[in-house]
Amino acid sequence: MQQKIVINGSHLGRLTVRVATRAEEIKGLEAMLVAEHYLGATPPVGDFLWQVIEADGELAAILVWGPAAYKLKDRDQWIGWPGVIREQRLKLIVQNRRFLVPEAARLPNLASAALGAAVRALPGQWQERFGYEPLLAETFVDVERYRGTCYKAAGWVPMGLTAGFSRVRSDYYYQAHDRPKQLWLRPLGEAEKVRQALCARALAPEHAAAQILPLGGRIAFGMKQLHSLHRAFRSVPDPRAYFTFQLASVLSIVALGLLEGCVHVSEIIRVAWRLNQRQREALYLPRKPGTKIRPVPSVHTLYDLLKRIDSEALAAALNAWVSAERGALPAAVAMDGKAIRERVGLLTLCDHDDGTPIAAAVCSGKSEEIKTAQELLERLAPGSLDGVTVTADALHCQSQTAHLLVQNHGAEFVLQVKGNQSGVLERAKKALAADENSSQPTPFLSKAAPATAG
Repeated sequence: MQQKIVINGSHLGRLTVRVATRAEEIKGLEAMLVAEHYLGATPPVGDFLWQVIEADGELAAILVWGPAAYKLKDRDQWIGWPGVIREQRLKLIVQNRRFLVPEAARLPNLASAALGAAVRALPGQWQERFGYEPLLAETFVDVERYRGTCYKAAGWVPMGLTAGFSRVRSDYYYQAHDRPKQLWLRPLGEAEKVRQALCARALAPEHAAAQILPLGGRIAFGMKQLHSLHRAFRSVPDPRAYFTFQLASVLSIVALGLLEGCVHVSEIIRVAWRLNQRQREALYLPRKPGTKIRPVPSVHTLYDLLKRIDSEALAAALNAWVSAERGALPAAVAMDGKAIRERVGLLTLCDHDDGTPIAAAVCSGKSEEIKTAQELLERLAPGSLDGVTVTADALHCQSQTAHLLVQNHGAEFVLQVKGNQSGVLERAKKALAADENSSQPTPFLSKAAPATAG
């Protein structure tokens, strides 16, 4: 059953909001936009919804909703989104692409009343149509034509101006149009709760269907980061005598794959395929003669390089990059290792919530992960993990690792314990039992009796 929102006004009559789904009706609405809206109609892309607002049964307004802009500095700062989280949850933002009050229906305050009614109806109507509720609405106002008065009256918040670019090709190429527009946002609920929900570790059931799984879609790194990643790898010695692709270009692709959790060269190649032509240019991939196409390295090229690369130089370059790109240290980080068929592996300390790396080290494979983790902790500046909780799997349930975290860096830790570490497991069980019978917690780690979980 289609949801409707009804409001009453002294001179506006009875407003109802419904979703238009019939092709014949939508064709007529498009014709009205072409005739009366300065931008004309807008093509349907992604999750796309037409709202029709009627006053006592007569057409009063048309609203068209579609996918949000991929990246907006002011919006993303307001939310507090890192790039990886934005990649996965962008569908929770919807964009008001067209809003029209037909000339024949215009009355004082009708535009703001229609906007208010539309926004109240939107979450339920979107849920009914697409299976999830959005959390935030956005739109753009041409400052040379309008002041956005009706949006302000309907509770929308003005943000900054756009940079004056528009997307003109399917590979996300942007072209300047020198007509910056003002961004407006409208939380679909209490603003602070909306921000918290957008950044939450897990989405609520009504929003979960909007989540885009990792390793799909676009690369979660910006152009500046791709440029800086390439620069970071220029210092690594090239073991090859002959090559088509620069060493820094190939290592950048390997790093992008490993940082997204890839464990096979074939997966890294799929990450490379997702790079559009501008991103490939940022990594200095060579252009195919006579075309504008920049191919990516083959599986064989990656295998051959990974067998011969200086892993210590690679680790140093990668660590310098993540240190330069990393912002504020999160409250909880995970220690995780990924290995590509025992040829090369990457061990990272990364943000629990979005996977952003804090520090990294290269190892030859799973067998070297414990040693590499401890060397990585030894290289970090003392106290750099102060107040942070570090988690890791049972492979890192080692006394030396625990001592490095606590004594060198002031961190707390949660390390898994399995049955093959019977002594540690028994001590952990006894400590937990003692903790339950005491008002004071029993530490698992102490100078007198070092343990490996706590």
